[in-house]
Amino acid sequence: MKSERLKRFIYTFTDLLGVFIENMPVKISEDRLRELLGPNPAIKEFLSPVQPPTPSSLKSHIATPPGVSEEHYCYDCASKHLGTAKVLLREALQRAVKGEPKEAILEKVRGAYEELMGAEDDTQALSDERTKQINSMIRDIRKWFYDSGVIVSTDKNLISEALSKVDRLNNEVYAEIERRRESLKEFLTKVEEKVKELKEKVETVGKPGEH
Repeated sequence: MKSERLKRFIYTFTDLLGVFIENMPVKISEDRLRELLGPNPAIKEFLSPVQPPTPSSLKSHIATPPGVSEEHYCYDCASKHLGTAKVLLREALQRAVKGEPKEAILEKVRGAYEELMGAEDDTQALSDERTKQINSMIRDIRKWFYDSGVIVSTDKNLISEALSKVDRLNNEVYAEIERRRESLKEFLTKVEEKVKELKEKVETVGKPGEH
């Protein structure tokens, strides 16, 4: 009778974990796994080898939409800002090459400058070292915009340099997003393997010779 209760317990929670993994949009920590699976020692022993990706904490003043991780929200917004900045600078350069009015050119350049401010703010939300590095890179380029005078100039070479800087920065962010997604996929694969081990262990519960 006791073994049957244990079987039902393990099946219930491994199924719950499977559903959770299939639908989760965020990273999951070992502590969260333990919380979901409960204190049963027959389950706990399978969790210790699993290590989640390095967690990141969101600053309290940033509102994250329900069901979306802090990390996902931060990088999604930052990539949008940088992508927009790149498009605006490309348009500014095209206008400068065509000799369009100064106001029309600076409208685009200053729009890109403001998008950098948004990307800088978004990447301040996470505290891991790589995000700090990216935040510093964004801040440096944003300061360069001001110090170089590109926000008040229609010089084609200067605008072209600004575009190159933002393009390289954008690629850095894309590369980091890819790295984080791969890290999360690897972690989830390990968790799924642990769930499989648990289900296999259940088959031995209550069998003769098993304790």
